[in-house]
Amino acid sequence: MMAALPSKIMKASVPQSVIMCYLRGFYLPLPAGGGGGGTIKQAGGAFKKMGTAKEEQYFHKKNLQILERLRERYQDDIEYHEQEIEEHQDAIERLKKEESDLEKEEKKE
Repeated sequence: MMAALPSKIMKASVPQSVIMCYLRGFYLPLPAGGGGGGTIKQAGGAFKKMGTAKEEQYFHKKNLQILERLRERYQDDIEYHEQEIEEHQDAIERLKKEESDLEKEEKKE
């Protein structure tokens, strides 16, 4: 089971290549036909095909779950940065207003 990426890591500016390396370290795609096998795979025949198909289906499902969690984390990051942008824009407007107020006071004097 893959350990979840800490939220602090996702909130920081982590390059996508680092995230992908993190994911690849735990879930490398298996070669066609799965891994080394077990007694069923060694026996061959229909059981081997069925076991291989189930194994590939399992890893495909796991990879889809990982991608969904990654999408959710990206969405969280987007929302976080949009909120930061809004706060910065508010701060810029406040500072511009303060600056114009100072200029008005200077003209009065």
